[in-house]
Amino acid sequence: MKDRNDPSTATPTPLTVHIRTLVVDDSPVALATLADFLETQAAFQVVGMASNGREALAQVAALHPTLVLMDLQMPVMGGLQATRIIAERFPEVRVVVVSTHDSLAWQAASTAHGACGFVAKTRLGTDFPRLVSQLFIPAPTPSADGATPRP
Repeated sequence: MKDRNDPSTATPTPLTVHIRTLVVDDSPVALATLADFLETQAAFQVVGMASNGREALAQVAALHPTLVLMDLQMPVMGGLQATRIIAERFPEVRVVVVSTHDSLAWQAASTAHGACGFVAKTRLGTDFPRLVSQLFIPAPTPSADGATPRP
């Protein structure tokens, strides 16, 4: 039987999950803004920042993040190519594209290259928490009688 007061048996919640995050964007302002935003979210630990896809690949290998927030258009190596390589080489790492390019075409391309999600920078505050919950917080599983247990 689970002890609700024992943290080792607790179901993860947004406050108990620690998501090691790498932020990738060629804009220093965007990097700072994303890092500042993540610092307001209790579940995140920013473990590194990169300014292009090539740097992101090196940082993923060195830092072992759980999540990569990836911009699309960057010099040296773009976000789609880096996302594809991360998905192939590091399947345990989840990539979420965070971009100013808010179109279905960019969303589809991101998913096709291995991204787990897409968030427009203009909707980061509203869409990102919901997406993170979907990716990292397990949904309650129904019991044998079909009822969903209450926390």
